[in-house]
Order: sequence, then structure tokens, then C-alpha cells
Amino acid sequence: REMNWLKQAVSSVEAKLQETGVTQKLADVGEKIGPAASVASSNARSLMSAFSTTIEASLAAAPNPKALLNEPTKKSDRDVSFDTVGPPWITSHLGLKAFEADMKMSILKITEGELDDVRRRLRESPGDESFEFDFMEPGCTARAMAALQADPRLQELRHKMVPSLINEEAFWRNYFYKCDLV
Repeated sequence: REMNWLKQAVSSVEAKLQETGVTQKLADVGEKIGPAASVASSNARSLMSAFSTTIEASLAAAPNPKALLNEPTKKSDRDVSFDTVGPPWITSHLGLKAFEADMKMSILKITEGELDDVRRRLRESPGDESFEFDFMEPGCTARAMAALQADPRLQELRHKMVPSLINEEAFWRNYFYKCDLV
């Protein structure tokens, strides 16, 4: 059974990886590790081939395989910023999954440092007027709660700053703006 649509989907994913720069970042890493890069590249091709074969077999068994690749119709299906409830470094965006550990380290640095510096950092309003954050949106509230659980320093800062220095919504808007910059 021929699966041209699957090949097109794989090509689409490869193009998206190229467009988002993931392919280039992987190539940069490959250059830095020298000879291991060619082995990794060979292994990546083998993995992609195995993955493609496995996907073909799985989709061939699916009752309506083409429906699995349909474009999302609801805005929330396309939104990768707040669709996975977890700390701000957790993402469902496949192109960013490989960078979650780096994002975590960078985001945790937002609450590191001298108390006065961190307070000042979290009191700074976003410089980008187009940054949207609605604390009353359930996804944003859940994400804030997950951030508090994942970062004890954030919990301590929120306790010290809200409401005496800044209101709750502004605190979270500023915090998530800093996260968004990462």
C-alpha cells in the first residue's frame, strides 16, 4: 500500500525543522563534535528510516490515517505556548522539545541573584506592548501554579512581593514576559 501522503508529511516536518533553524543548530553541534557528527548523522538517518517505517505501519493499521494529519481547526490546538500545563519551560512545540533543559536553566535564572535585583527584574513592565497575558485565563493560571511548584525561589518572591510591591496580575505578566524572552 503506497503512503505518499506520509512521505509528504515527513517532508513537511523536515521543512519546518529547516525553517525554524533546528536543522542548522543540529548541524552546528555536529561541527563542534567533529568525527562523531558523521556517526550521529548516519544514526539519525537510520532512526528517521526506522521511525518512518514504524509510522507507516502504525498508520496503515489506523481506521482513518489521513484524519491524523489534518490541520487543527481550533485556535487552542495551534497555540503551543499554554497548551501543556507545566512550568514555563515545558512545551508541546516539537521544534523546541530538545531545548527544554536549556530553557529551564535560563528561566530559573530569572529568580536568581540578590533579592533587590530580582525584585527589580520582576517589577519591570514588559517592553513589548504586543505581549498578551490574561491571568484570568485558566491555562495561564494553571501555568503560574506549575511555575510556583517548580521554582521555590519564585514562590518566595511572590510571597514577598504580592501585593505589597506589585499586584498579582502584573507580577505574573512580568514573569511570563521574561520567560517569553527566553
